[in-house]
Amino acid sequence: EEVSDDFTTLDTEAWKVFGDAGWISDGWLEMTGISKGQQGAIYNPQTQVAEGNVSISFSMATGGGDGDGGADGFAVTIVQTDSVSELEDDIIAEALSTCGIGYGVGGVYGDWEGNALTVEIDTYKNEDNGTTQLHTDPTGEDHIAITLDGDASNHLWWAAVGDIEDLVWRTVQV
Repeated sequence: EEVSDDFTTLDTEAWKVFGDAGWISDGWLEMTGISKGQQGAIYNPQTQVAEGNVSISFSMATGGGDGDGGADGFAVTIVQTDSVSELEDDIIAEALSTCGIGYGVGGVYGDWEGNALTVEIDTYKNEDNGTTQLHTDPTGEDHIAITLDGDASNHLWWAAVGDIEDLVWRTVQV
């Protein structure tokens, strides 16, 4: 089954918006504005992702923020849950309050134990400080990484991508 959305309108039955995220009438989604300390998430709890061959494609741009021009990054997460309330209450609400690039709810970022696959596009060098940053990234460069189970500290694979905080639209294929 193929699911496609160009976001010329926002189907509020399919897509749920949390935190500082929102729909822009030009046909795109904004996870956060340009001010520091913002976090946002947009989920589609109605679409189930079947095991096997999965392909997710989207375009994104990052940059233009206060201070050094960027943010922490962006993550696409596929989560296995028993209910929408578990997704919203135990995962999204907790992730938006813990840092961990907006998906950290397991490992050093929380006690959630479940199945999740995350592809993160990280533009901030995290260094463990024991309070808000609970892990150290594998590189100081902007990078993409794969993590499992809501644990932003467990980079199973990563690759540096150079500076991407330039507001240039890029197509990402997962």
